[in-house]
Amino acid sequence: MTYINESNDTFPQLWSCMEKTKTPLKEIMTLKPICLSPEDPLVALKHIYERQKFHHHVLVTEKQKVIGIVSLLDFMQAIGNAGLNEDHPVYKKKVKEIMSTHVHMLEETIDIDQALRIFLKNEIHAIPITANGVLRGIVTSTDLLRFLAEKSVHS
Repeated sequence: MTYINESNDTFPQLWSCMEKTKTPLKEIMTLKPICLSPEDPLVALKHIYERQKFHHHVLVTEKQKVIGIVSLLDFMQAIGNAGLNEDHPVYKKKVKEIMSTHVHMLEETIDIDQALRIFLKNEIHAIPITANGVLRGIVTSTDLLRFLAEKSVHS
């Protein structure tokens, strides 16, 4: 797991024109993110994407600790041409076989302006949010855009 440091900023022009906010991530994060076990079959992941109208990342956890993350792209690449046929052998694979174990995480007290830098610098779209290492939520690029849009309307 990687806890990210926002130093060595590569986007100074963006930050110089943006008013910084001290709002912590816990104010905008999605609580109770959808999680799977590393032992769950890919068919369980398929059901999440189908039933939840879900298009982002699914966290892989053990004992409330994030051990991996799966994106929709990871899932689509894994199933290949299996399509919707749940009898296809690919759906018996385990989530742990396709998850990324290099997960960027942030503490819930980190400011949104710091998170924006990290999202841009690392070209990522979702970060699990923790409190003392325990999963509390997730912040996605959509959450950040929603916050910025609401902020611009109210300023």
